[in-house]
Amino acid sequence: MSFSVTAAEEARVQIFKTRGIDLEPRQAADLIMTIVIATVYFVELLAVLFMLVNREYPPIKAKNPWTMLAIFIASIFWFVGDLQANGHVPLVGTPLAKCKAIGVWMHITMGVCSVSALIGLRSYGLYQIFHRNRPFIGTRLYVSIAFIVGSLLAFGIVTEALPESVSVYYVDGFDMCGYSYGFQVAIFVFIWISWVVVAALSWRIRNVKSSFDESRETAIACIVVFGVLIFMTVLSYTERIYPVSVKLRVLATSLIHFSAVMT
Repeated sequence: MSFSVTAAEEARVQIFKTRGIDLEPRQAADLIMTIVIATVYFVELLAVLFMLVNREYPPIKAKNPWTMLAIFIASIFWFVGDLQANGHVPLVGTPLAKCKAIGVWMHITMGVCSVSALIGLRSYGLYQIFHRNRPFIGTRLYVSIAFIVGSLLAFGIVTEALPESVSVYYVDGFDMCGYSYGFQVAIFVFIWISWVVVAALSWRIRNVKSSFDESRETAIACIVVFGVLIFMTVLSYTERIYPVSVKLRVLATSLIHFSAVMT
């Protein structure tokens, strides 16, 4: 990455022009966005480490620090995947050029889907504790984790077996990853279902009165996430190649990850 437009980027612009597409090359805005979001995640890492060190303190223990750590790690995978998917960084000659391996496993399975599933798991735990007055440990917890891990593995394995043309593929010359229409639909359906579940569970525990109650902050997070989801759903299907625009790709990645930090 560079603060100036490189010769390789100028060559990409010309290749896109032959297809009648106006490409705004990777430039300072992409690098600045990457640095800002990485800095925000570094601050969040310090907060997560603080929670782990003080995990026996009741208000912190109630937030399940280990789940928060898992969500943080999954968010980092998501961020790296977005740098690839939204065209912020050069791919050719790097591991990121492996669009299916990085795009399916790191970006989607270990990133997008894992964050949504883990937040859903955390909300389900709060529902069990505050609404049903049951401890969220033992069999309930292990079965829930096994269901999430099994579902994500099944999704990744099935997607891996599919031809690249119907999942994720590298576009030579464009130095970008392409996502098939059906694959995008499947991802958005999963995310929407996950957050509808989180919103429903938050609604069920809205009347709980406790010093550990998180229904209000979860409700605010749901509103923010649904706003970003609506924006990204509309953007993805009205501007199929929005990463060619520096404003749209920076806006999309920034909205996703600043909303992720809020959750």
